[in-house]
Amino acid sequence: MISTNQILINSNYNSVIEMNNAITLKKLVTNQSIKIEGLDVYIENQHILKDINLTIPEKSITCIIGPSGCGKSTFLKTLNRMHDESPEVKISGKVFVNDENIYGQHVNVIDTRKKMGLLAQRPCPLPMSIYENVAYGPGYMGLRKGKQSIKP
Repeated sequence: MISTNQILINSNYNSVIEMNNAITLKKLVTNQSIKIEGLDVYIENQHILKDINLTIPEKSITCIIGPSGCGKSTFLKTLNRMHDESPEVKISGKVFVNDENIYGQHVNVIDTRKKMGLLAQRPCPLPMSIYENVAYGPGYMGLRKGKQSIKP
């Protein structure tokens, strides 16, 4: 296997292209898309997820399996930041998607949700009216009904 260091050392004549190749190679070697470090989730005063550490490789199928009430849905909602508007939910730890901590200060939540979807057995509406939940997607995409824009 070629290490990224070998590529960088031998790249005197065309450093920009070789640097890009090194970054691509590093991504292939690490092959991770989602990395969770020390994730803890509390709902009210109940510790639901305890010190979760997990790496999910990119382009893979990963199953979250367990009995009813063990925290599967809580975990998936945490990845999608669906707990953000719930004051009773406290989250600590780090969740990286493509090397970016999705719980970082300057992360755009909408962009994070675009990268991964969540299809729940039961509807999981955002904390707003039914109309606003239905109109949210088209309004965000700037779709119009007649002359008026649909606004959530």
